[in-house]
Amino acid sequence: VVFFQDDSAEPPPAAMQVIQDAAGVARSFPAAPVRVLGYAAPAAADATPIAGLSRQRAERVAAELERFGIPRSRITVQGR
Repeated sequence: VVFFQDDSAEPPPAAMQVIQDAAGVARSFPAAPVRVLGYAAPAAADATPIAGLSRQRAERVAAELERFGIPRSRITVQGR
């Protein structure tokens, strides 16, 4: 699990080890798909999720997984 600062899609430095560890597990199972789900807190005014931010967070983690050697073709992303 990668935790983000409020209203940010940039993974904090501490999250890089979590992402790197996940990439290591994914490399151990080269035929397995990798799914990245992004979440964001609901907007206070109407209690609906911030879909754009959720997707951005998932895309950012996927980019880091790719940087750590996971082919993008194995990664699917979804904002929730």
